[in-house]
Amino acid sequence: HKTSRYEIRRGIKAMESGTLVSDRTHPDLIRNLLVLEQDRARTQNVSPLGKAYFKDRLGSAYHFPMVFFDTGGQPQSAVIYSLKGRIATFHYNASTREGKKRLLNKALLYSAMLQSREKGAQYFVLGNGYADFDNMKDVTRFKKRMSTHEAACPVCFIPLSMKGLVMMTGKMIKQMRQR
Repeated sequence: HKTSRYEIRRGIKAMESGTLVSDRTHPDLIRNLLVLEQDRARTQNVSPLGKAYFKDRLGSAYHFPMVFFDTGGQPQSAVIYSLKGRIATFHYNASTREGKKRLLNKALLYSAMLQSREKGAQYFVLGNGYADFDNMKDVTRFKKRMSTHEAACPVCFIPLSMKGLVMMTGKMIKQMRQR
């Protein structure tokens, strides 16, 4: 989306004045994620995710955090995504008001997409936008603007054999070509 490209460029420029941390062993990472989470929950009027959520994500070899700190060392924006095989999946994004104002959330998500590609991902799945919920309309709009393709997948199928995998992949490719 044209607007998103502009916002990503502005956010990347804003990231020049600060530090990007993508090391899950950073000593204060969970504490800083909890600071961002409290702000996100207050802004969106939802219950905050707890320490266990972040410990679980950061304890997994498949999950990768990215946190941007301003020059004063305060967290401004964070993204967590997972990578399994060639598919990266977006799990978490939060920014302070200042981080949103400086468009760090979009730049950081874009940076996560690039990092996942460097790690071998061929797809970056933004996930379901939950458009049916009143408080998720902005999230849905955000994800649609960041996406290049939208795929509806109401049911998840897990192939149990090589034949099942081949058949499922063939059907998915056929459906994507029809769009």
